[in-house]
Amino acid sequence: QMLPIQFEQIGKQELTDLFWDYNAFIALPEEFKFRLISSAVMWNGNLHYRPRFKAVLDVSQNICEKRTAVLGGAIFYHHAGNIRITTELNSLRDIAVNCSIGSVWRNIWEVKIEIKDCHIAPIGNNGNNQLTKQQRSIMPYLSRIIQPGIFLKEKLLLAPTLDSESSEYLSFCGIKFNDFLKNH
Repeated sequence: QMLPIQFEQIGKQELTDLFWDYNAFIALPEEFKFRLISSAVMWNGNLHYRPRFKAVLDVSQNICEKRTAVLGGAIFYHHAGNIRITTELNSLRDIAVNCSIGSVWRNIWEVKIEIKDCHIAPIGNNGNNQLTKQQRSIMPYLSRIIQPGIFLKEKLLLAPTLDSESSEYLSFCGIKFNDFLKNH
């Protein structure tokens, strides 16, 4: 079971994003690259089957050339010396849950504090336009727009993962990538 060790050496997880050090990833044997890409896609999309090898090969090629690649709802992009992996907004288009205690969004975020008449949905472009400059600075655009927002109709009230003051509204209940690797 080398994969969890490889991941720990080259990468980390922050919230629902993965980071792989670009140079360290490039230096890995092909087999590990392919397995990490496959695992990232499965983990990100909660998928139970591996992506096709040809598709993984294409992603690997794009990563090496610092081009953005999308596979199975995961988006791989180059940022600040890292390969950053996040969820593609399109795959979350219509996913929303009520902001009531115990509700879980995307199998990842559990509601801890109820807000009447509100719902959790991806921040998206609409929510992004309502963020403060400080909130926008927390993470790059592609990762930011898939964060959970607490909305009252179209109005973004809170962005718990981009704002320490509202972070207690949601708690992370997903599988950590390293644990996923150990079990697959």
